[in-house]
Amino acid sequence: MELSENKHLTPHFSGHETFPLRHAWIPKALPLVAEDDKILFRPEELMLRMGVGKNMAQSVRHWLETTRLVELQSKTNHRVSEIATIVFNDGADPFLESTDTIWLLHFLMATNPQKSSLWYYLFNLYAKQTFTKTRLNESVLIWCDSEGLQSPSQTTLSRDITALLATYSSAVLKREKDLQAVLSCPLKELHLFTHRTDGGDHIWKFRQLTFGEISEDIFAYCLLRFLEVNNWPSSISFSDILESPGSPARVFHFSENLLAKYLHGFGLRNEYSYRFSTTAGSKQLLRPREVESSSIDVLKKIYSHS
Repeated sequence: MELSENKHLTPHFSGHETFPLRHAWIPKALPLVAEDDKILFRPEELMLRMGVGKNMAQSVRHWLETTRLVELQSKTNHRVSEIATIVFNDGADPFLESTDTIWLLHFLMATNPQKSSLWYYLFNLYAKQTFTKTRLNESVLIWCDSEGLQSPSQTTLSRDITALLATYSSAVLKREKDLQAVLSCPLKELHLFTHRTDGGDHIWKFRQLTFGEISEDIFAYCLLRFLEVNNWPSSISFSDILESPGSPARVFHFSENLLAKYLHGFGLRNEYSYRFSTTAGSKQLLRPREVESSSIDVLKKIYSHS
């Protein structure tokens, strides 16, 4: 199964100006966008309102778009997205304090190939458990070539990989200001990678998560969004949920056992319209009736009880 948003992809490997997302940017920027829908196109004014430099102001716009917290209405203005309104503006988690919200932001970024192609590739398509900067660089270029996509320049791709690693890890950073930037990035709290060196090479490995690190509610939202963008299939196999781009199991690198635990709980919730079947040794999600709630409806319920 292919994530429908990957069709007709124009890859994007820049925009963050090498700055990782900072914890304070979202709570500060969203009210400004709600007040002035053109402010993200006026970096000089955004600089003054947020107390950041010009490149950081451009980075703020990138991260708000990448996390789907703002949406383009035209070439010159944005609106605060419904997701952002539910999570932040309605007061559920206005200061980005919940780990659930950080997992949600990671999922939204990693399933946004039009704005964060490197994130999409690494968390949805990259097939191995470990990588180096060189190996990831080569793999991305092979992917672009095989899919007929425009490849980024070597400089652009290298900067994008550095920004991705800085988003989740403080390993190999030497400059104090770089370290401070990473430490202020909320996504670092997820500890998605472990790091080691081997003969001078820096090697990152996807960490195996345990049940409960991601709440069952956030998993449910992410799974329902995946099912929704794929037109609410009446059935979907366990292997498709485990391996398909856009699935939370693929994005979060679930093991088979971990996915089975989450699906068991998911299938017991009547409001999700799906049940988890293991009949005759065949594991799958089945939808015996029409869908009652959209993914956004479920997100509203989650954050109304936060």
